Amino acid sequence: MVNQVDSTSTGSAVNCTPLGPAKSEAGLLRRFLELIRFSHTIFALPFAALACVLAVAVPRTVELTTALWSSRLLGVLLCMVTARSAAMSFNRLIDARIDAINPRTARRHIPAGDLSSRQVWMFFAATSVSFLLSCLLFLPNWLPIAFSVPVLAWICVYSYAKRFTSAAHLWLGFALALAPICAWVALRGEILMADPSDLYPAICWEWQLHFGYRGSILFMLARMQNLIAAKNCTVSQLGLE
Repeated sequence: MVNQVDSTSTGSAVNCTPLGPAKSEAGLLRRFLELIRFSHTIFALPFAALACVLAVAVPRTVELTTALWSSRLLGVLLCMVTARSAAMSFNRLIDARIDAINPRTARRHIPAGDLSSRQVWMFFAATSVSFLLSCLLFLPNWLPIAFSVPVLAWICVYSYAKRFTSAAHLWLGFALALAPICAWVALRGEILMADPSDLYPAICWEWQLHFGYRGSILFMLARMQNLIAAKNCTVSQLGLE
């Protein structure tokens, strides 16, 4: 429905078109995606994706059909997205009161009134249930279903860990480390139940990945400190151009 208002000063008509349901729903969806920083989900996906590649490449004693591989790969993707969405929305809910008094975070969606706590609680419940349902895609491998609640609890309790330990980032790091291991278990559950040592390649890969990444960071920091301490240090020498 469009209402036209005549402007006597300009002689033109101004269209006042109220937002329809489609536009309103699109705006609500956009706010939810901004709430959980959905674009950042891609940062966590490579860990699980590489584990999937490794799980498929490593020789296995149990062969799966193409349909099972496809459903399980889809399950890994859905679990990654829904679990992170649930954890992020829960974090925003728990921190809402603190965010409101912090100038840096006061403009976040709940303190700013863009989304109500009730709406975010419903979003958290929906994504949590979606995560649990996504684990059904791994059947007859029942391990993901068995560990789904503990895994979801771990990544959500991080929001409280910030209140009682200074090692909250280690908590979060361990949550990220769960991604490739869970992907491995989801794809190779039947083999793992018959031979628990099948998890060894995933653990070794995880170990190498994180310590290699940590080593490269330490090397870069040492190099930057040496360059900064030197005379006539330029931006190009730091590699920051």
